[in-house]
Amino acid sequence: MIALYSNIEIASLRRRLQREFGVYAPAGFNTWMTDVMRIGADADPGAGDTAITDAYFILHGAGDLDLPTAEGAISHYATAHPQTTCYVSNLTTPATAIAPLKGQYAHYAQERAWDAAIERLLDLPNVYLLDIRALLAEGGADALYSDKIWYLSSNPFSANGEKRLAALIVRLVTAHTTPRKKVLLVDLDNTLWGGVIGEDGTEGITLDFHKEGARYRDFQTQLLRIKDTGVLLGIVSKNNPDDARAAFEHPAMVLKWDDFAVIKTNWEPKALNIAAIANELNLGLDSFVFVDDNPVERAAVTSALPQVTVPEWPEATEHLARFAADLYRDWFFTFDLSAEDRTKTEQYAANAARTRAAAEYLTPEDFLRDMDMQLEIRAAGQSDVARAAQMTLKTNQFNLTTRRIDEAHMRTLVADDAVRVYIGAVRDKFGDNGQTVLALAKQQPDGAWSLTDFLMSCRVMSRNIEFAFLKHITDLLVAQGATAIQASYIPSAKNAPAADFFADAGFTLTATDDCGTRHYRWQPGDPPLRAADYITVS
Repeated sequence: MIALYSNIEIASLRRRLQREFGVYAPAGFNTWMTDVMRIGADADPGAGDTAITDAYFILHGAGDLDLPTAEGAISHYATAHPQTTCYVSNLTTPATAIAPLKGQYAHYAQERAWDAAIERLLDLPNVYLLDIRALLAEGGADALYSDKIWYLSSNPFSANGEKRLAALIVRLVTAHTTPRKKVLLVDLDNTLWGGVIGEDGTEGITLDFHKEGARYRDFQTQLLRIKDTGVLLGIVSKNNPDDARAAFEHPAMVLKWDDFAVIKTNWEPKALNIAAIANELNLGLDSFVFVDDNPVERAAVTSALPQVTVPEWPEATEHLARFAADLYRDWFFTFDLSAEDRTKTEQYAANAARTRAAAEYLTPEDFLRDMDMQLEIRAAGQSDVARAAQMTLKTNQFNLTTRRIDEAHMRTLVADDAVRVYIGAVRDKFGDNGQTVLALAKQQPDGAWSLTDFLMSCRVMSRNIEFAFLKHITDLLVAQGATAIQASYIPSAKNAPAADFFADAGFTLTATDDCGTRHYRWQPGDPPLRAADYITVS
């Protein structure tokens, strides 16, 4: 259930959102602060026993608003409800100032003061911005607001504006449980630049700091920003490799050759290259977005690889920067960045080095023993919450229960004395893989502990790290008095690689239900769990 709090009339917005979710809003007009300030750590008034997962504070500059009191109310709510994700809107002020030009700046003092308040509120870990000002910039005041509706109902939004605000809220709610895509693949000619590099040469392509060529430079700038949020960039282009690389020496190029984790510049069908990249990265095809200006190439990839997302190319290239922003919003949106996000390209480059090195060994076991793998395991703290939540949202193949946990919920689990959250970071002689293994265990009344979640990034699969991790945390739980360890495998469309993990580790299968869920148990006195003695665990 979501909650709406506002100093304007939001009954119509509530009705729109009730088509998608349960919605709670205080009774009466502009009663939100009174409602919020009497809320303790229990369920919200009027929401019954249903937990509020998302709370939206939708404030408007033309409504009655005491800024310090509003800031205090929201701070109180967010602190009392750490498991609730809170969104606070910025203010927009009607452009109706009647004042000398020198004095019009004061007309927007309320907006500036509230911006400062939002900045303070964002220090709270479960508070985010609801950017209504961005909606205003996208469509203009006439598209977002209606004077007629304002005077009729104290609701400033036009029907279209309210529809757009509702769409934004729906997108934010669903983003908690919708894994974002992991790889953005792009064509080169007439995509990253105008023209064909093999025919026009580096000097002849359309790419510049100004005028026509600047649209491609701005597009590249946006793609680099997407990369900086932890998305892998890749090239899939029908081109001569030398010609393609030469283009990156152009003085107006923003993206560099090393910004791309994978590069396929050849004359093979693009679908074949994309399938090869998925295999090299050990990622499902549904993790990919492919961008190409050529409708024939887009259609061919869609036909051969329907799991790959292939957005339409904009009709006019002057909209390329906006197109990139839409790519991020629709497929790569994230609430926060982890340390792993910032080094994703380097991590996959190290993985490619591992793959090449493995071919030089007689057996996989010989290779693993020579990797000098180190697994650091610790109880997750509040600083690990963002990464831990992100892993549950993004990990599919080696995820035993595929439970999605957003940051607010993860924060409460980390603080719960009856729950243990263990996170593991992996290093080897090729580099640092970062935090890539996660398990959550919950204490049961009979003294047993249940592994409610066990997952591992696909980029460290096939190294037996999961066995070393499981054995270590099991030893920790037994040392803390666990009488048994329970676990389950819940099948999904993507987690078949993990189907036999608990059995292979040494757990005993106790039951299989009609949905295919397998239940396991291990307890002290059973045969020791499988280990990997070539992995140093600390």
